[in-house]
Amino acid sequence: MYKFTIATKLDERTYAAFARFNTFRAFNHFIGYIIFPAAMLLFAIINLREGSIPFFFICLLLALFSTLYHTVFYSAILRRQLRRLNLSAEKTVYTVCFTEENFHIENDTEQADYTWSNIHTVYKTKDVIYLYMLKTKCFILPAKDILDGKTIDELWAFLQTKLQKYQLKQRT
Repeated sequence: MYKFTIATKLDERTYAAFARFNTFRAFNHFIGYIIFPAAMLLFAIINLREGSIPFFFICLLLALFSTLYHTVFYSAILRRQLRRLNLSAEKTVYTVCFTEENFHIENDTEQADYTWSNIHTVYKTKDVIYLYMLKTKCFILPAKDILDGKTIDELWAFLQTKLQKYQLKQRT
C-alpha cells in the first residue's frame, strides 16, 4: 500500500515561489496582465489616429500604469504579504498524508479527510507540487518536505494513478 506524508514547512522563499507560480503560471492568470495593457495601447493608437488627444493620453497612461503596477509594485505587495504571514523563520504549517483511499490534511487547529474527487488541479514543478482544491485554495508540497525517503517523482507517479489526466499539469 502506498502512503506519502508531506510536512510542509513554509518560509519566505517557498511562499514567494508559490506566489509567483500562482500569479504568472497557474491557470494562465498572466494573460490578464498582458491583455489589459495591450488593449489600452491599442485604444490609445486608435484615439491618436482619430485625433482624440485626451483619450489617447488616458489610454496610454492606463497601459503604462498597469504595466508599471505589475512589474514594480508586485514585489512590494509580496514583501508586505510575507511580513503579514510572519514567515521569516521556517515553520511547519500543515501535514498532508496521501493513501490509496483518500488524503488527510491537518494543521495546528484543524484536520480533514478528502476524497480524490475533491482535487481541482495538481501542478508539478522541478521541486514542488501545488495541490489546488479550488482555484483559490492551494496546498504547497515541496520535495524537501516529503517524509520517509520518498521523492517528488514517486509522489507524482502516485498522483497520476489517482487523478484524471486533465487534473495533472507539469510545469518545468
